[in-house]
Amino acid sequence: MIFQLSAQGELSLDDQRAILSIPMISRSFAPRDFLGREGKSVSRCAILTQGFAVRQKLTSQGDRQIVSLHGPGDVLNFQNAFLEFSDYDLRSVEECSVSFLMRRQLEVWRLSALQ
Repeated sequence: MIFQLSAQGELSLDDQRAILSIPMISRSFAPRDFLGREGKSVSRCAILTQGFAVRQKLTSQGDRQIVSLHGPGDVLNFQNAFLEFSDYDLRSVEECSVSFLMRRQLEVWRLSALQ
C-alpha cells in the first residue's frame, strides 16, 4: 500500500509509519467469490495480498465487463475508501487473500495528515 500511495506523491516517514500502524483484517476467498459488491456500502479498503482479482461492472444488456485486473500488492478499492457506496463489483479470479483496512481508520489518518 505504501508503494501504491507513493506513486501519487511523496510520503513522509511519519506518514508511512502511520499507514503501517492501521490494523488490518486478513481473509481468504475462493475462486469467483465477491470481495465487494456494486451498490453496497463501503466500510473497508481491500489490499490483495495473494492471487488475482478483477473489478467488473454489468452492462445495460446484463453482460459482465471486466474493468481492471489486479495482482498481489494492489489496493483494490482505495478510491471508494472515501465514498459511501461502490460503483463496481470486486471478484476473485482464483483463490486469493485480502487484507482489509477499516475506512474509518483511513479517514482518521487522512485528517491527521492534513494538520
